[in-house]
Amino acid sequence: MVRQQFIACALFIGILVGPVLPQEAPSWEVRAYRIKAAFLYHFAQFSSWPEDVFTGPQAPLRLCILGEDPFGEALQQLEGKTVRNRPLEIVHLAAGASALTCHVVFMGRMPDAVLRETLSQLQGRPVLSIGEQEAFLKQGGIIRLFTHKNRVQFEINLAALHRSGLQLSSRVIRLAQLYKEK
Repeated sequence: MVRQQFIACALFIGILVGPVLPQEAPSWEVRAYRIKAAFLYHFAQFSSWPEDVFTGPQAPLRLCILGEDPFGEALQQLEGKTVRNRPLEIVHLAAGASALTCHVVFMGRMPDAVLRETLSQLQGRPVLSIGEQEAFLKQGGIIRLFTHKNRVQFEINLAALHRSGLQLSSRVIRLAQLYKEK
């Protein structure tokens, strides 16, 4: 039931995003990234940060993109929405920029060494790291999005989540595949 509600919310965001994009039938990859953009938004909605990570009660929640941005216009449609009563700010970080000023960071395609270094800097910090690379969770990332049989799915590294000091709704955790650190 909860899984269906979460998926329905993600699809609803995809439906909202769809009408503003070109009306020709998008490829599976374009549709998948619309869905993944909705997942980013919902992960932020279902997460809690320590209050001291915000500069004030009206400070925005910063969703950053580091590395290649695969979302196209889908992510732009989220700009200005609110997350937990805070305006959502989408920030594209330059190569080599620190992700420590972000609340959520999506790490697009980037060299493995850069990914390792960035995740190392984020260890134990209240930043929700999300990526797609196969080794993302093994290197300390929190959530990995992936596609299996034309379905967008996700897995969570609970140990990394715990180290970050973030809280993620148990409803989201129940929907995820769980990654166990070795």
